[in-house]
Amino acid sequence: RPALLKQALDALAANPEAPGSSLTVYCDGPKADASESERQAIEQTRIEARSARGFDDVQVVAADRNKGLAASVIEGVTATVNRHGRVIVVEEDVVVAPCFLRYMNDALERFADADRVLSIGSWNYFAPGAGDAPAFLLRYPDSIAWGTWKRAWDLFEPDGKVLQQALERTGRMRAFEADGQVRYFGPMLQAQLDGRVDSWAIRWTATSVLHDKVNLYPRESMARHEGFGAEATHERDSDDYNAGLRLASTAPDLSNVRIEESEPALSAWALFVRSHFNAAPPSAFTRLWRLLPIGLRNRLRRAIPVAA
Repeated sequence: RPALLKQALDALAANPEAPGSSLTVYCDGPKADASESERQAIEQTRIEARSARGFDDVQVVAADRNKGLAASVIEGVTATVNRHGRVIVVEEDVVVAPCFLRYMNDALERFADADRVLSIGSWNYFAPGAGDAPAFLLRYPDSIAWGTWKRAWDLFEPDGKVLQQALERTGRMRAFEADGQVRYFGPMLQAQLDGRVDSWAIRWTATSVLHDKVNLYPRESMARHEGFGAEATHERDSDDYNAGLRLASTAPDLSNVRIEESEPALSAWALFVRSHFNAAPPSAFTRLWRLLPIGLRNRLRRAIPVAA
């Protein structure tokens, strides 16, 4: 989608910090069964990437074949943090505010040595303008326009089964579901394990919750997702729930932000998810089932059919 990439690059270039920023664009390759029109769109997107202006330098890393969303992001983030120690990641279908880079750079510097802070998020679609604080922390990381450090990304666990078992073993599965307020991330992690979704973000989210980390968000959103629609890969049938999201005009003051999760923000996130994704909390039976030791659950599954 070259038009979306151009829009994203133009928005980034409008940031005063862009001329001092190094930009690397990772372009995935065509699928084996890609049509001629799809291959032309991929090539046009790469031309758009190579034409980017307004940055200190621009590198384009173009894959010969399709890796898929998860592998592309994981490889790109890993390569960048290994080279620079930190990274700002922006998906190609995102528009950022003119103060986005200022906010991200300030936050990456402010919390660089704060071990409990896993990442810096910018897409506040679930509680924009809520509360009095200029920014807040939440257990769930952003996945469309965000930043992190090597010390945090080193915690990333790519094996979804390892994460699922660790969440259950440590009793963190309930925290994964907003302390029982929703039933959302658990099924998503299972879908990733079953190969029904190609998601790196659910594994990053599980990593955050497993290690009891928090992630920064601004009170006013610094990013808006523009990728909903028929041409999308993962948001094709989704309602554009952030179409009217207003972007911040100034970067927030982060000097007095306390490193603790905001309970109102967690409640606002859970309410948004229940309202938009039919993610009702688990039944009483499911909650009881999850309290049983894993070994006992496995024996019961072999003895009787259980849906939990």
